[in-house]
Amino acid sequence: MRADYLMYKLACGHIMAHRGLITTPALLCGYCRKDSLVTGIQVTEYHVKCANCTFSRWCGLAEPQARFWWGQHDISHRAVILYEDNPKSRRALVKLIGKGIIAEEKK
Repeated sequence: MRADYLMYKLACGHIMAHRGLITTPALLCGYCRKDSLVTGIQVTEYHVKCANCTFSRWCGLAEPQARFWWGQHDISHRAVILYEDNPKSRRALVKLIGKGIIAEEKK
């Protein structure tokens, strides 16, 4: 997943990648081909990072892509695949809730 994209959760149940912060509460769903309300941002993603260097890649929900990046990294290093919160997505979610574009998620 490119660094400037976020994964938006839609009311129809799908998740759509979209570049940057949205300014309206609805997005066109690529699967349903209809506008759907944005209900949140997918903040948990696959993350490949190395304990020996600064190598790091966020891969969205694509585990095969995470495995690819893990396999491409220096074999003598200790790269791991994690499924964790992306701080950039978490900050974007807080910002959109603050602007009233997305309703606060119920826990």
